[in-house]
Amino acid sequence: MSEENLGSVHILVVEDEAFSVEAVRKVLNNIGATSVATASSGADALKLLEDADCNFDLTICDIEMPEMSGDKLVYVLRYGTASRTCRS
Repeated sequence: MSEENLGSVHILVVEDEAFSVEAVRKVLNNIGATSVATASSGADALKLLEDADCNFDLTICDIEMPEMSGDKLVYVLRYGTASRTCRS
């Protein structure tokens, strides 16, 4: 994918550390991404996804976060519901 194509990609970054969010955002901006939204937890990401006017094409997610782990968030995004067998 070229830099010209990244301008139309909607990206969600889910990360609880502010420094990491800014580092990822800077890298994405440097490679041409212009539509980058952020959430500080899995729960915030789900709320943002429910309220969003557009779908996200890519989600970059931390694994170890409070409230809801990144792998649990990905499970919910994939299957639509949390499972008892999913790690928290």
